[in-house]
Amino acid sequence: LKESFASVKDNQVWLNGAHVSPYKPAADNNSEPTRARRLLMKRAEIDKLIGAVKASGNTIVPVKIYFSHGIIKLEIALARGRKLHDKREMLKTRQQNRDVAIELKNIGK
Repeated sequence: LKESFASVKDNQVWLNGAHVSPYKPAADNNSEPTRARRLLMKRAEIDKLIGAVKASGNTIVPVKIYFSHGIIKLEIALARGRKLHDKREMLKTRQQNRDVAIELKNIGK
């Protein structure tokens, strides 16, 4: 599910970028592992997602994938991307943590 997301096209929800491994026994009939896949949802759920994505600029991301009675199910969530200043702050703290780890490692020598 890394780097995968869901998008809305023509009032349908599509899963993009998710890698689904080919089914070995059906080697001839397998499709591309990373193709876009349509998610089956009720109209009310789709309308709610469309409203949330358009109103606040959120993104639909898959959180969990699991089997239930022989059917593959996907748990999705609405996520908001980081702002530019949040990204800078995160990178700065990550670099500071690396510097501290390097200094601690060098002190023992």
